Amino acid sequence: MTTTSHSEPMMTCGHTANGRCRAKDGVKYDPSVPSCVICSCIEVAPDPDLIGRMMRCASFGASWGRQAGPIYPDSSKCSRNTDCHCEFPSDPQQPFFEFRGEGSRAALTKCKNCAFSKDAHEYDWPKGTRVSKTPPKGMCSSFEPHGAWDYDKYYCGCFGWD
Repeated sequence: MTTTSHSEPMMTCGHTANGRCRAKDGVKYDPSVPSCVICSCIEVAPDPDLIGRMMRCASFGASWGRQAGPIYPDSSKCSRNTDCHCEFPSDPQQPFFEFRGEGSRAALTKCKNCAFSKDAHEYDWPKGTRVSKTPPKGMCSSFEPHGAWDYDKYYCGCFGWD
């Protein structure tokens, strides 16, 4: 398999490791292990094949509330007060990179029909409690995995960093 080299490992959640974990669920790690602070994931995955894959900013197409431009020197695709159009070859070293290709968590756990998670479809919605008694509006009745997404995800910085 051909991969793009990068310094931090890919995690099973699909993100590049963006932190280190010293303890989780009562288990201590010395030395610390790579982790995803977004998903609380510490399982390292094999590097995916990124050749030919493209990534888009998670805010692609959005302009409301933008505070800054992108981190890339080519600002022709994205600048303050315009829609974000940052799209580049997939690069795990970019902030909040998430692989969304074949076999990824996003491909396997997001519904093709409604974009709700597999967990939401399988949740036993409580009856007669103060918690919502019905599935969320817009969720379909039958989970179908999305499969590989056309683009991986990252964050270009267009909404600021604070």
